[in-house]
Amino acid sequence: TVVAAPAGLSGSYALEINPSASAERWEKNYTANVHVNRFYIRVSTLPTVDAYFGGVRCTAGGYPFFGFNSTTGKLAMRLGTSGAWTDSVTLVADTWYRIDLRAIINTDPRTIDWQVDGAAQTQVSQAATASDTLGIRLGTQLASETWTAQYKRLIISNTSGDYPIGASEDVGLSPN
Repeated sequence: TVVAAPAGLSGSYALEINPSASAERWEKNYTANVHVNRFYIRVSTLPTVDAYFGGVRCTAGGYPFFGFNSTTGKLAMRLGTSGAWTDSVTLVADTWYRIDLRAIINTDPRTIDWQVDGAAQTQVSQAATASDTLGIRLGTQLASETWTAQYKRLIISNTSGDYPIGASEDVGLSPN
């Protein structure tokens, strides 16, 4: 759902995802062997269980997932639903975080390089069959999660050297 943007970043609108007893997600389909993206996320209702805030869909093997580790209360990354979470910063409600991510999945092992607000996080790596991406997903495919998050300023690239995309702001343009 497109909503009026919460305070903290310029711009009038944000994508809001609010799974509650049903899967809710936005997807953009494309094919590539390297995925780079940058987005801002603000979680206004914190999950009480492990949660997936987004990921990179793949043709085979475990997807790279960005989400929430309920055991530690931190933003985290994992490869596949059975992989261990690699923790980052403690998630604070109503705070904007900039996430930069590069997933290289056309090699074995797969690797994810990622940043939170410009600070590099521990690389995630997992042995898996080489594959291609099918696209990006914001939100979750699981009906067992309850949370509310707003997303802004998504940029997608399939060029590894574009990582990290870094900060940006919304600029309104109008004709004279």
